[in-house]
Amino acid sequence: MRNWVFFIESEEECICPECKSGLKYRDKVLRIQRYRDSEPKWFAINRLKCTNES
Repeated sequence: MRNWVFFIESEEECICPECKSGLKYRDKVLRIQRYRDSEPKWFAINRLKCTNES
C-alpha cells in the first residue's frame, strides 16, 4: 500500500477575516479523506496565525 500526501499551496495573500491583518505560517496538520471503494488520501494543510497583536 502506498501513502500519498497532497500539499495544498496558494499564491494568494492571506488576511484575517476578523481584523483584516496579515496571516503568518503557524504549523502544518495532516488530514485524511476516506473513500468507500479506494485508498484514502492524505492532505497537508498549513495553519496560519493573525499578525495583529492587539
